[in-house]
Amino acid sequence: MLETLRKGAGTWVAKIFIGLLVLSFAVWGIADIFSGFSDRTLATVGDTVISPQTFRNELQRQTSNISRQLGRQISSEESRRFNLPQRVLGQLITDAALDNQAAKLGLGVSDEALANSIKSDPSFQDQFGKFNKLQFERLLQSNGLNEAAYTYQHRGVMIRQQIAQSITGKIAPPKSMLKALFQYQNETRTAEYFILPASAAGKIAPPSEAEIKAYHKANAAMFTAPQYRSLVILELDPAEVAGTIKVKEEDIVASYESRKNEFHKDETRDIDQMMFNDEDKAAEAYDMISKGTKFEDIIKAYGFNEKDVHLGVVDKSLILDKNIADAAFALKAGEISKPVKGTFGTVILRVRAINPAKISTLAEVRDKIKAKLALEMAADKVLDIHDQVEDERAAGSTLKEIAAKFKLKYIEIAAVDARGRGKDGKPVEKLPQSPPLLKLAFESDVGVENDPVPSPDNGYWWLDVTGVTPEKLRPIDTVRDEILRSWTIEKRSKKLLARAQALIKRLEDGESLADVAKSENLKVVKTPPLKRSSNNKVFSTALIRALFSKPEGAYFDGRPVSGEDRIIARVASVTLPDMTKSAKTVEGIRKATEQALRNDLLSEYVGALRERYGVKINNRTFQALTGGDAPG
Repeated sequence: MLETLRKGAGTWVAKIFIGLLVLSFAVWGIADIFSGFSDRTLATVGDTVISPQTFRNELQRQTSNISRQLGRQISSEESRRFNLPQRVLGQLITDAALDNQAAKLGLGVSDEALANSIKSDPSFQDQFGKFNKLQFERLLQSNGLNEAAYTYQHRGVMIRQQIAQSITGKIAPPKSMLKALFQYQNETRTAEYFILPASAAGKIAPPSEAEIKAYHKANAAMFTAPQYRSLVILELDPAEVAGTIKVKEEDIVASYESRKNEFHKDETRDIDQMMFNDEDKAAEAYDMISKGTKFEDIIKAYGFNEKDVHLGVVDKSLILDKNIADAAFALKAGEISKPVKGTFGTVILRVRAINPAKISTLAEVRDKIKAKLALEMAADKVLDIHDQVEDERAAGSTLKEIAAKFKLKYIEIAAVDARGRGKDGKPVEKLPQSPPLLKLAFESDVGVENDPVPSPDNGYWWLDVTGVTPEKLRPIDTVRDEILRSWTIEKRSKKLLARAQALIKRLEDGESLADVAKSENLKVVKTPPLKRSSNNKVFSTALIRALFSKPEGAYFDGRPVSGEDRIIARVASVTLPDMTKSAKTVEGIRKATEQALRNDLLSEYVGALRERYGVKINNRTFQALTGGDAPG
């Protein structure tokens, strides 16, 4: 629910959920058909139009939600890297396709059913299970919605759910599928191994001059200076535009009054919690405290760890057990509670410190509100300047001339490679941190007029390539040390591999691992039980993959996690898990598999609807909004 996500944003559970949520968008593939569009249309599904503003609002809302849940602002680059813009567009297109089908089927939701659904949502209920209007408004505001927008969206969700539920229904994955997935995830193996050190390759003689020349030629890519490009960039920065805008005092006051809930900080407490499975032990511990034993001594006496006992600074909603939450927030600073019976055990609480609830005054947040309003007001002005720049470009003006005319930032870069580094090998400081911009610089060419690239803060960059320096093979004398180092590593690796293969041959011919290791003055070690997903300090991912690709008793070799050494190993044991003893794990796999099957069915159905109603995407508008290509 919204409340759970918002309150539990910093936990690892929330982060995993966010990952699953984002991944789930992948089921909404999009058929890409291009045709003429106006700039006010991003996509159409049948007769339904998805506007750039609708997309922008939804992308901003989802980005804000994920940022809030992670406890930090995600950048536009991160958003693009995980294809969030494409997934948001896919979600909007899927919604539109389902809405078209719902209209054709005559589906709807009554006002009464809509109201009951909202009122029954636990996210909007108080501690007594009753709908709380203030909590409802606060949650909507914190998620960038008002009541009208939320009810409209929720009605659409309820209608779409009618279709989705009729398609997916009850799905039961085959037992054979569950068994295969369970065993794949939970099979464990051990390996016996010894490490053949890099020194076992022996001394590597230095290469001759002829060998150096041959290696230089054969590995030209390693010793080639990259292509460099000279660029000029025009930057339209919303912050700069906002600095020219005067915000009225009455607008600041009105914004503060309408957003007061945003400036409310709930009371938080720094809490310790000792949990006992036995009520008698909890009573015994509290009796000792009552008689003067220090809380810290009780922690040690009952085998607790101070780090685990300390809950940290939390607000009441983060303590999921209501009885414990009420008790913790009834104590005074420094007080210790009597034993409190909770869902999972009996606890003794201590409050280290109390941070009272606070509402920031207008004076405290005035500058912040003013800056935000200025940025919001600057958005339209930025779009106007964007259009004027495009007109100037069409009229033949250079970026330098346009920068002078509109007082925009103009950047000249003498040389940059595809990694954003200059000829000194260091990052070019003047180059904006934008992978799409750098990508464009190396996809374009001298004299080509490029479309603007959106910046993370909703501004724009225009770029022209003014020169290209081709890549060039560096002379031997300038890379001699690199050649010697690379040549030596390669030769040693080959000799060590040959030595390892010879040892594997001895093992396969019947010698034991212990005897072969002893002949090399090496020690045999055994791994702990490993799963396919395990991380090990010694066994690399490739070695773990090899461990699970061989039958029990087979030998294999490979590189460890670090260094040039080589590992010689034998599959010592294979243990298949027992499903009957892991009911909870099996249930988790069953639920995940059911959801995956539902997603597949719904994806197929939505794909058929997209084909029926027709999907068209304005790729140029999508690129202008996000800096990336529309999903295909």
